Amino acid sequence: MSNKIRNLSLAGLFVALSIVLARFFAGDILLGGTSVLRISFGPVPIYLSGMLLGPVYGAITGILSDTLGYLVKPLGPYFPGFTLNGALSGLIPALLVKYYREKESWTRLFLIVVPTEIITSVLLTPLWLSMMMDKAFIAFIPSNLISRIFLIPVYVALIRTALKFSKQAIPSLK
Repeated sequence: MSNKIRNLSLAGLFVALSIVLARFFAGDILLGGTSVLRISFGPVPIYLSGMLLGPVYGAITGILSDTLGYLVKPLGPYFPGFTLNGALSGLIPALLVKYYREKESWTRLFLIVVPTEIITSVLLTPLWLSMMMDKAFIAFIPSNLISRIFLIPVYVALIRTALKFSKQAIPSLK
């Protein structure tokens, strides 16, 4: 029972942290007065939730982060595709972490973060944006791809640091 309470508490902490990072500590890059790129560290707590707590908690953390984040501070119209992105951001790292048994090595974390970012940010986000804005899917890929080139190493460094300190603070974690 105490593991369930611990996991629920940590998942709630990850949801809150993700909302704060995504909604209040994120920025847009503007081109001609139009936002072309959003820089956010909101996915990092969702990745951590999946990696530390497993696929169910990871997916639920992603879903709640998107849904509650929209209620706290909407950044546009609600679209369920972005909620799916949140769920996948918690689910994919949780599934991949089982295949890479090395401790928190840089390579292992890159092999977890890169496929997750390719699926959610490089492929699905442009699909959702093209559906919402009725524009070509391919038009949204370059900005998302360029941002991931810069953000993936930052995500990996943040995750590695968080994993190191979280396992020291909470020894019962995996």
